Amino acid sequence: MFKYLNYAILFGILAISSTAFADNQTKIALAKKVVFSGNVSPYATSSLKQLLQKAHQINDREASINQDIGCEFFEHYYLGWGQDFSAQDVRNLKAKVEQSGTVKVTFNTGFSAQLVEMDMVCTANSCKVNDVRHGFSDNPKVLPKRISSSIRRDAQKMVNKNSCF
Repeated sequence: MFKYLNYAILFGILAISSTAFADNQTKIALAKKVVFSGNVSPYATSSLKQLLQKAHQINDREASINQDIGCEFFEHYYLGWGQDFSAQDVRNLKAKVEQSGTVKVTFNTGFSAQLVEMDMVCTANSCKVNDVRHGFSDNPKVLPKRISSSIRRDAQKMVNKNSCF
């Protein structure tokens, strides 16, 4: 009897750890896809996607009124992309899932180091991005230690103010 109980416990542990590994691999793959695409919206949860749509509408309205770039609310900024940046500029990209479940992505370019954190919501083998936070260092050899912006927080500020944040 104990023999079967031990097998059942072992099977349960293996099933849980393989599921966690699969979830982590899914999260890492999605995080890399988001960073290289330069867009959050296609991979966002429905609530974040709706919030981003509203923020983009405000940004577009402000740009039209002021005949400039509006609020400078661009998704690629939160992914470490600058104005003249492309996926080809990414060097030494590393991604890992923290104990909290947040995916931490670090990489550098020829002129800066980037830190991107993504909160995700996963069901089965599918994950969606629920927030993206970003920090950077002007020194490409020194990874940033802190986050300076959150796409969800900034979009929510814009929506609440119905104007630039």
